[in-house]
Amino acid sequence: MHGLQMVRNRLSGFGRGLLWQRKAVERFFGQLTSFGGGLSPLPAWVRTHRRVRRWVQAKLIFNRLRMDAHALTCVA
Repeated sequence: MHGLQMVRNRLSGFGRGLLWQRKAVERFFGQLTSFGGGLSPLPAWVRTHRRVRRWVQAKLIFNRLRMDAHALTCVA
């Protein structure tokens, strides 16, 4: 609730920064889930903590490789 009050206070630079960071975090997680092979719902066999951790790590690695490959093809 306090964070919302800071955002609504137009004089608060901290509140504006807080809102900007929130939007950046939401964009980041939105991108992680929106591509094919992203952080979609876990398969049935990924249920233990160890498997979930490995699944998420692998997905993050694949996403980074995808982003790097995209950056290489977009450079003129």
